[in-house]
Amino acid sequence: MANAAEHRKMPAFIVTSARLLLSGEDATRIEELLATYGLAWLMGTLPNILESATNPNHRQFFHSIVFACGLGYGMFRLYEWQPEEEWHEWARQGLLIAGAATLIHLVMDSTTPKGLPLV
Repeated sequence: MANAAEHRKMPAFIVTSARLLLSGEDATRIEELLATYGLAWLMGTLPNILESATNPNHRQFFHSIVFACGLGYGMFRLYEWQPEEEWHEWARQGLLIAGAATLIHLVMDSTTPKGLPLV
């Protein structure tokens, strides 16, 4: 079972690496990468904050396959959105980072013997 440190490090590494790789020819600034790493690190434990990980049976709705699918669909719609205002773009980026970190947490939990419940 992954501990809180692993649930923070893995999403932070994966999301920051993806951002760097997907930036292509757009030069991603170091500040953006650090902000991405920090936000993904913080949000990597969001499911355990919403459903306290005090025992192995804590996995309920926010650790479910249904929640993961809904989050994935919401992120897809968010990814397609083309905001016109700069602050909307910052919000979009932040929500995509937070969503990706949360999904990585759920993928990590799905590989444990307990897995994820359907609902």
